[in-house]
Amino acid sequence: MTRLSQAQLERRVEVLVINGKRPEAQAVIPRVGYNPAALDGGAALLEKVRQGRPYKQELLAGQKRATATERQAREAANKEMVSLSMTARTLFADDEPVLTALGLLPGSERPSASTAETLKRWRQLVSNAQTLDEGDAALLSAAGWDAERLVAGSELVENYAAADTDQQVAIQNYQAASAQFGADLEVLRVWYTRASRLIKVAIRDTDPAGQAQLRELLGLDL
Repeated sequence: MTRLSQAQLERRVEVLVINGKRPEAQAVIPRVGYNPAALDGGAALLEKVRQGRPYKQELLAGQKRATATERQAREAANKEMVSLSMTARTLFADDEPVLTALGLLPGSERPSASTAETLKRWRQLVSNAQTLDEGDAALLSAAGWDAERLVAGSELVENYAAADTDQQVAIQNYQAASAQFGADLEVLRVWYTRASRLIKVAIRDTDPAGQAQLRELLGLDL
């Protein structure tokens, strides 16, 4: 049997489980195990697949929204943290202890771009910038980074952290739903493959004059 597309498979199952209950079909196919209860089992598998598709698409849309939110949050936080870094490097260029506290020592290796390492650096930067001594804090404030802006910058960093967490959850949810949908679809395919083959055998054992009509009724390929 040629492998059916998903749409073809669903339609074949639909025809089989509905028309298979008709008297002329039930006079033949129960002998190979497809009484109304067995057909209801196939119908339940079909319904599970049909419900799974929109659910999977809903989660995919959620993943895309979460990804967009995460990207926007990262861009917003990055803009402020770059500004803070450049300002601090300029103000405290000759103050190694301050640069060390802020994680801004020059000459270090290229920092990791991973989310975890980025958050670690940004949190260290904005948190320690808020604990500078009075003189250094005054310099930073005069250059545009007063206490209020530092608090706002910290919030941007935490917003990014939360958005990234939400994105990871959305990705995992979609992947799980997609895997479940694929598994359900395969179960339906296996059910139909077996059912159609066995029913064809049952039809072959009937009066030759009605075989083609019964195959057509049940949507079976010749």
